[in-house]
Amino acid sequence: MATKSFHVSGKQLVKKVKEIVQEGNVRNVRILHKKRTLVEIPLTAGAGIAAVTLLAAPVIAILVTLATILTDCTIEVEKTEDEEEPPSSP
Repeated sequence: MATKSFHVSGKQLVKKVKEIVQEGNVRNVRILHKKRTLVEIPLTAGAGIAAVTLLAAPVIAILVTLATILTDCTIEVEKTEDEEEPPSSP
């Protein structure tokens, strides 16, 4: 499992989380401020558009509230690594 971190301002928080989820293969998204986890959003890997729909109501409301309070934060993303397919035999 690969983990990536993004540092964003509060104003960019909601937009960046939506972008990350739409990329797919996301298992978990954490919003941190000063190394403390504020929100953890578990997702099904590869959910993509469905995950963005799930984020629509309660989670987006939380993210918008955080965005107005925070000046900067870190988004940690856990992604599943795509398994490589074995080469096909001739």
